[in-house]
Amino acid sequence: DAVSKIPKKFNAYRKAKRFERAAAAGILIYTGIRMENLHSIQIGKSLRDINGIYVLSFTEDETKNSKPLQLEIPEPVTEIIRQFIELYRPLLPGAGSPYLFPGRSGGPRPKSTMAADFRRAIFRHTGLRVNPHFMRHVSAKIAIDHDPSLLPIISQRLGHADIQTTMDYYMPNGSLSASRVMNKLLYAKLQRPPKQRKRK
Repeated sequence: DAVSKIPKKFNAYRKAKRFERAAAAGILIYTGIRMENLHSIQIGKSLRDINGIYVLSFTEDETKNSKPLQLEIPEPVTEIIRQFIELYRPLLPGAGSPYLFPGRSGGPRPKSTMAADFRRAIFRHTGLRVNPHFMRHVSAKIAIDHDPSLLPIISQRLGHADIQTTMDYYMPNGSLSASRVMNKLLYAKLQRPPKQRKRK
């Protein structure tokens, strides 16, 4: 009888770990925060529920660039985090701590371990070798290539000290990105048939 219960406990733990990885990956992709901030998220402090959506808040002494940061987590990821907190996080060692991703000793889960988990999961599902910090860069690059005018918004989201830092990283040749957007606008405009005048 005791032996038959072991697989159930083991499967529950594995599911908890899968939810933990999914929550961490969702936060990385949709907020672009650094691993230092990810592993130290505290429930009720840096992670709060505001009108049904989770919001991350970090003070200036908690960020690399000494700038306070607030980031909204989209609804699908909020739901994953909510399920993780309510159903699966209690199954993990160290769940009595305030950290969203608890370590066995009661402190936060080591960021090196979380980074390794992320790399393994991405490689297993995609065959790509991706560093967690890459998610910070790729989301910003996708947004800027889509619309260079989003540069100030992306700079705020990444918590850069100034907008020039963002421009140097993601728009070293700003005229190229701008010309792509202009070409799309002009092409779309030229494809529209001219309006016909109504005959009286």
